[in-house]
Amino acid sequence: MFPDHLVIIGGGRWARVYIETVIKILPSDTLISINTEKNVKGMNVWAEKLCLQNRLKISNKLPDLKKNKNNAVIISNAAKDHARFVKWGIEKKAKILVEKPLALNFNIASQLAELAKKDNVYLASAHVFNFSESIKSLKNLLGKDDSIISINITWSDCTSEIRYGDKKTFDPSLTVLEDVFPHIFSIFNVITKLKKWTYKPGNLKFLRGGSKLKASLLINNILCSFEVMRNSKARKRIIKIYTNRGFIKLNFSGEKDIFSSDYLKNYLKNYLKNTGGVGSLSRMISYFFKYSTHQKVKNLLDVRESLLAIKIIECISVDYYLSKYRWLAKEILKNDKKNINISYALREMIEKRKTNSNLITAKIIYSIHVLIKREIFSLKNSIKLNKVENFFDSILDRNKLDLFL
Repeated sequence: MFPDHLVIIGGGRWARVYIETVIKILPSDTLISINTEKNVKGMNVWAEKLCLQNRLKISNKLPDLKKNKNNAVIISNAAKDHARFVKWGIEKKAKILVEKPLALNFNIASQLAELAKKDNVYLASAHVFNFSESIKSLKNLLGKDDSIISINITWSDCTSEIRYGDKKTFDPSLTVLEDVFPHIFSIFNVITKLKKWTYKPGNLKFLRGGSKLKASLLINNILCSFEVMRNSKARKRIIKIYTNRGFIKLNFSGEKDIFSSDYLKNYLKNYLKNTGGVGSLSRMISYFFKYSTHQKVKNLLDVRESLLAIKIIECISVDYYLSKYRWLAKEILKNDKKNINISYALREMIEKRKTNSNLITAKIIYSIHVLIKREIFSLKNSIKLNKVENFFDSILDRNKLDLFL
């Protein structure tokens, strides 16, 4: 069941949560290697603080995986690097658990899934909400006479937040859609057991430079809507299911999970659970270790779920980028001074395109703001650019970006 050698790829907050969780699960004779390309010093300081330095082997080099051993890899580093390390894990014939997203686009993710299948390598996607007791409880509250009409999910993250003892940050090169939708999709899937889905172009509302989005799609003919936000004033995790009899709501924004309903009031009076993300994570990791050699069982870590989430993201992203480019062109023309929403939108675009690791400062972002405004003014009918996305692609060309970075 347990691996002889576990490799955890990553040196950030979530990788550290994984490390603390697996140490409680694995026997003392399991070798645990930590690979972090940029944070070896920081990880050593952290490990020493928690008295874990003798349990972990931390390095910026990938370890040697012996062929005759039971090897496993957990990938929890920057999203842009997931595909590279998944491929390495497949080459080493290790069992692989990868955090979302599997890859940054559907084609690459599909190729990795096919390669793993061809080489008979167990490749699993980290669907932590498939192991959430609170979401299972929410689903179980639905009775035989309840017909789901719609599901709404609200998900927001604070500008600065401490989670599991560490400051939580987001990857600025990922859109909030790419970052959060895999979680939201898992929740929709747990509740609906997805069989078919439809996204109608235009069903996305672009707000605050892309740091806030509202969108909807049909899953099994159920209206599934969601609102996601970064840099919010409060952390929110709220699921609301509307049925033919009324609503059932789960708020798991804080330490306690709060259930409410307008037609199950008496039943829910003392219905309060104290489940947490780490508990779900522990169950997921244990499942990965247990079933990675029994692939015929019902797979709660099925990589196909991850592939479908990426496919839907790419479908919605067509609207996202069209809305973003049009919004940005208009907002830059209206603003001469620094603007928090414009800065957010530009930073995301720069981070996606840059080829080096240089820090993107507010000064750099504003310089690009000024450049774009000047270029727009040089065009006739600038607000009605037929191919506004091509305009921004030319302005933010990698070679031109290097001049700023």
